[in-house]
Amino acid sequence: MNMEFSIGSYIDKDLDKKIAFEQPLSELITQFITGVNYGESIKTFLIGPICVKPEVDSLFKPRRPKYTEYKEGKFDGWSPFTIEKTFVCEIKLDYEKVLEATEEEVKKIVAQSIMDYLHELKMPKKVTDFDKARFITDLETFFRREHLID
Repeated sequence: MNMEFSIGSYIDKDLDKKIAFEQPLSELITQFITGVNYGESIKTFLIGPICVKPEVDSLFKPRRPKYTEYKEGKFDGWSPFTIEKTFVCEIKLDYEKVLEATEEEVKKIVAQSIMDYLHELKMPKKVTDFDKARFITDLETFFRREHLID
């Protein structure tokens, strides 16, 4: 099964331009991992960097990783949606570091933060068929190829 990788962030509006790369980077990663079978448990892997001003930092704590095997609902009570085999996690980025960094440096901060997080991540028990080690190796290969990690 092909897996989609997506980066969706909670960031301060002052940093919008510095993290505008998240969608193109998500698409490049998804292309890079297309055709690789990491198992049947995860169809969408969503990681959300959080980067907000220190004065509101306590309101934006990373939540525990969440896996949704299947869920149907209606957005705003109107538009139907389906979530299937989706893993969502969040990472915290240092506001001051990101604020002072160039866009290229922010990419590197995000890439390294993702890798650090994944190495420590304990998958939820519901995720029974996911090759985390291979996924980490493939992301490391991608980030090295793009010169985002050493």
